[in-house]
Amino acid sequence: MSTITDEKSIGTTLLSRVTCPHCWHKFPPDETNWVSVHPDLRGDERLDQPGSKESPRRFLPTRFSVEGLALDVRGQVCRETACPHCHLSVTRASLELSPSIVSIIGSPGSGKSYFLASMIWQARRTLSGRFDLSFADADLKTNAMVNGYESDLFMQDDEDGLMILAKTYMGGDLYNEVYFENGRAVNYSKPFLFTVQPETFHPYAAKLSKSSRLLVLYDNAGEHFQPESNRPDQPGTEHLAHAQVLFFLFDPTQHPQFRRACRSFSTDPQLTDPSKVNSQHILLNEAGSRIRQWTGLSHTQKDKRPLVVIVTKYDVWAPMLASLLPRELSLDEVVFRSRQGLCGLRVEELARVSKIVERFLREHTPEIVTAANALSEEVVFVPVSSLGTSPVKHPDPAKQNGFYVRTGSIKPQWAEVPLLYALHRTSKGLVPGLKAKT
Repeated sequence: MSTITDEKSIGTTLLSRVTCPHCWHKFPPDETNWVSVHPDLRGDERLDQPGSKESPRRFLPTRFSVEGLALDVRGQVCRETACPHCHLSVTRASLELSPSIVSIIGSPGSGKSYFLASMIWQARRTLSGRFDLSFADADLKTNAMVNGYESDLFMQDDEDGLMILAKTYMGGDLYNEVYFENGRAVNYSKPFLFTVQPETFHPYAAKLSKSSRLLVLYDNAGEHFQPESNRPDQPGTEHLAHAQVLFFLFDPTQHPQFRRACRSFSTDPQLTDPSKVNSQHILLNEAGSRIRQWTGLSHTQKDKRPLVVIVTKYDVWAPMLASLLPRELSLDEVVFRSRQGLCGLRVEELARVSKIVERFLREHTPEIVTAANALSEEVVFVPVSSLGTSPVKHPDPAKQNGFYVRTGSIKPQWAEVPLLYALHRTSKGLVPGLKAKT
């Protein structure tokens, strides 16, 4: 597999070393496996249980078509690539684009699925409309779950319709099972993959291959952060060691003291649901312990990677900060356009908001601030409302075992700001930091 570096040439610029987004194995591009197409070539040693022949066979090619595509042993042209270690499919963007890796941590019921859907939905609009960046799915199969979330919340014709996203479980759609020697089965976390590339008027449009990024997002069921779930055959949270930015979702409606304070002015039903109470600082401390275990950090060292504490459901607790922050957060507060027409992230304003929220949390939930600052040298506290509205109980008694959201009332606030900050920190110049003149 050749490497062509002239962007004007017909061909592909490959990374010198590729990182599998599933098992994090690093390999040179010429070791990339391909996925067989011919129906007789089924049954893969890594992806199928003994005796099963469901998955197309992976192979290291020796023959290629004139277009540079591998031919399987039956002469069929193949288009899908795979990791040589775990044999899971690896999108071509993983071979070509440097990754920006983000891991999302959160307790059960903290709203990670709703946050993911709102963040991606808002990012598609903000990155293109304001930053002249294309934001696209790198792999529709891998992104099927989060795309389904987006469709459920933001693509409904009935504005009065009620919608609920399914709970994320430890098995199922978020994990891939791979079989190794002696029948050992390992569950790997599925990533969500997106490409971020400069468009025509972006300053880096002429350096497309060097400046473009593959955004890799990892989500987990909150139960995966229980101490007993940290097992060699369940490395579902090991992406924390490989991430460049960490997101921790803190849900104030799960904190007892916070809930009591909010009930004096809010009727949000989450504040009275007894099942929505969790010790979220314990989960963050457990994540920190695993990071130290995997990266070799001592207990006196802090992680140098940014930790973004996303304080969710801002629409519920905003009145508690009425004198310091606006009730509805506007993107214009942290994104502005320079005289040259370039949009940038107002890092100083984001830092100001972070200090306000940190001081506020120190007063109401000091254990969260302590756990965050013990883990990372750089902690940013960001208020976010994924929905901008309170959920409701379904009028149908048969469907009253969860909270529903009225799709026509959804109005996210700052849902994309954590992602803008992550791209600012992991990619030079794609999302620049600008200072506004007073």
